[in-house]
Amino acid sequence: MDDSKRILNIMKRIITSYLLVVLTSLVLLSSGCGANLVGLSETAKSDDDLADEIIELIVEAIEAKDADTLFSIFSVESLDEMDMELLHERTEELFSVWSGNMVEYDGELSTSKKTKSGNVIRKITGFYDIETTETMCHLLFMSTVQDEGNENAEGISMIVYVTDELFQSEDFYWQYGNREPGIYVDTKMPK
Repeated sequence: MDDSKRILNIMKRIITSYLLVVLTSLVLLSSGCGANLVGLSETAKSDDDLADEIIELIVEAIEAKDADTLFSIFSVESLDEMDMELLHERTEELFSVWSGNMVEYDGELSTSKKTKSGNVIRKITGFYDIETTETMCHLLFMSTVQDEGNENAEGISMIVYVTDELFQSEDFYWQYGNREPGIYVDTKMPK
């Protein structure tokens, strides 16, 4: 099985696992068996686990310099919004600044969950410090892990790579709130 199909299958398993937990929870709550949710939550994947799986997929694709695999992690909706020529340029830039192989990573999350027209929408933004065999770098990703009303929205919408030098600077802040979906390589703060 090629890498893009494998990654797509992993993303589908992540989403399916979450949907199974949500549906089971609803059934248990509606049948008055809410006390059984304790055991269920112990077997469900946490947001941290989902985010770690996503960052591993991203880094694996970057290290292999495999644009197709990296693009397969993005949501269909995000890809439709992107200028593909610019996406290819930024992907090549990301591949060129990446140095070494991942040794370890540590991350923090921001999560959101809302209901729109009765449909649950869950998003994860991951902020990761990554040590490679050659350097330290930082990655942010934004992902919709569940959108019951629009499966095409499920997947990554943004990846931001930041050099350690920029990250350690006094005036650093993550830039992502006002950006379009895509890949960004930040080596200096905008003026």
